[in-house]
Amino acid sequence: MSLCIEQRGNPDAQPLVLLHGWGMSGAIWESWLPVLEQDFHVLVVDLPGLGRSTFDTDQPYTLDTLTDLILQQLASRLTQPAIWLGWSLGGVVAAHIAQRYPERAAALITISTNPCFVQRADWPEAMPRATFDAFQRSLEQNPVKTLNRFAMLQVQGDPEARNLLRTLKGIIAESSATPRLAESLALLAEDYRPLFAGLKVPRLFLFAANDALVPAAVGVQSLVKKDAQLIDSAGHVAFITAEQAVTQAVVGWIQGQDSGANP
Repeated sequence: MSLCIEQRGNPDAQPLVLLHGWGMSGAIWESWLPVLEQDFHVLVVDLPGLGRSTFDTDQPYTLDTLTDLILQQLASRLTQPAIWLGWSLGGVVAAHIAQRYPERAAALITISTNPCFVQRADWPEAMPRATFDAFQRSLEQNPVKTLNRFAMLQVQGDPEARNLLRTLKGIIAESSATPRLAESLALLAEDYRPLFAGLKVPRLFLFAANDALVPAAVGVQSLVKKDAQLIDSAGHVAFITAEQAVTQAVVGWIQGQDSGANP
């Protein structure tokens, strides 16, 4: 297995690990990196089997496997506990690392991550099961078409939808040959509420007011409400189209942790 890891910023600064969402790659963070690298040692990871990373192992494609592989590859580059920041599916992976290896996590930040991406009877703020199942079938028939459809869902409701769609399609064009799209999509069908309920590290959950994939109403659920903040006038990829607001929320919260604020 070969994991694509890009390092930016000061290697002696606080490590900040970025984990992207489904169907994408670490390239999704490119426009935000110049800001983040001013204050952090940024490590951009392509999830195993997605983007520019491979997954040529007989191990099952599970969260346990992914987190172990990521930590193995990052071990020599992390000299202190990291801030794990994940977007969408990447937020689930980051939360799993923080919950399973709390000694490796100084804090957890998620952006547009739903603790339960597919609707349950007691969790309606998610994608309907029929929609998700149809999406899986579409992926089997035509992966590129499905990824582009997914890109259109991500930009819905965003004031910068046209430019954002162009960016996402460019990333998809470079990543569409990745072999683990189906297995990684299947991860989104699981219920991660017990995972989020068990988190002990300091945490920040960011949601976007116009997100068509992860409803903003998730942020007022009791499971995450205490640690949630809402980004106005943005959609699923708020760190691109509402960069200033997301930066203020993330950096301000981290500075608050550094000054001794309670998690």
